[in-house]
Amino acid sequence: MDQTISEIIRFTGVAEDRLFPTTYGRTALLLALKSVPVRGREVIIPAFTCPVAVLGAVIESGGIPVFVDINLKNLNFDRHDLRQKITKSTAAIISHHYFGMANPEVVINEHIARKHGLVHIEDCAHSLGAQFQGCSVGKIGDLAVYSFSKNMISPQGGLLQCNSGELLEKIQTLYNQNSAGRITGLLANVDFFIFFCRLLIVKGLFESVNTRFKPNLLPYRVPPLLYMPFRFADILLKTQHSSGRFYSVSREDVLKDPSTVDIKMTGFQKYIIHSRIRLLHQMNAKRRNIAERLDRIVPHFFLQGNDQRFVYTNYVLCTYDKAKVLSLAKKASILFIETWPVRGKYWKEQNTKNVEKLKREVLLLNISPYWSEKEIQEVENFLYKNKTLFFNPPG
Repeated sequence: MDQTISEIIRFTGVAEDRLFPTTYGRTALLLALKSVPVRGREVIIPAFTCPVAVLGAVIESGGIPVFVDINLKNLNFDRHDLRQKITKSTAAIISHHYFGMANPEVVINEHIARKHGLVHIEDCAHSLGAQFQGCSVGKIGDLAVYSFSKNMISPQGGLLQCNSGELLEKIQTLYNQNSAGRITGLLANVDFFIFFCRLLIVKGLFESVNTRFKPNLLPYRVPPLLYMPFRFADILLKTQHSSGRFYSVSREDVLKDPSTVDIKMTGFQKYIIHSRIRLLHQMNAKRRNIAERLDRIVPHFFLQGNDQRFVYTNYVLCTYDKAKVLSLAKKASILFIETWPVRGKYWKEQNTKNVEKLKREVLLLNISPYWSEKEIQEVENFLYKNKTLFFNPPG
């Protein structure tokens, strides 16, 4: 058995024949949607979601996205709006475990999906290793998708987990139909090409992700420039395998014939992921420890229940003055990031009242398991010094 698959099995507790390693988290979602299939039918997704990966996969699979407003207390679907949006044309519903949390409301989504005969997909991209009632996320819905680049450093890479016997054969067929050769895979996979170059340029990349890590350094500008000749070759050769469309799909692409994409995880990705996933339990434990310390100063957006175990891919904060926090954090070399409504272009149906509120108030702090004690204390001091700029979450 492949060593990387062995580590994934040990981590997820799921049999090998139900796991499908993919090039990206978004290609795992694409594979899931194609297996339903959703072409020409509606896919229900939260209004608060990634406009690139999630929407790209829905459109690439020929599905029609239907946005449901969220509940600000837990970022799950607003149940009233969800029930109103389900129609005879609905094929699937996608639930989210946001920013390293295990969302218990996904159980309710599962009941609603069963009642209406819908395929339920859990998006666990942010929450690999999170648990609810002693069970890992991803085991509630029919299908689950994961990403290996959110809470560990890897050249992208994703995973589709099939919990449904009815969909398993279809997924296996699609998985084997979408495979690129070594050169084509390199051309299609911008992210791991750039990652590979950076590995060669900067030694100790794995230990560099902390508050002092500055991606605008010159060595990090070189790989994208090196990639340009490959991209030109990709265009000239008109290769059938391209992941680039995931970055540019739009409303006009709905119901168009989807192109073939490279689904299977590459050997290089497996090599890096194998070396990192063995340490993931340890890294998640370090993040939890840091989050517990930060929570004593400024409460995390989500209250972790006794039956939940978060992995804190991001520490989520509510602020009265987002611009001021970002300005002060920049001076202190502490990395806060804004979430999707700012980082990506939203469809107008996504700009609900609750999403707009999140856009104004929510900030994410990347928690690195590589932080030294000194760096953790610097983050603690920053939060304590600026405590009045933050407020308790609505939950």
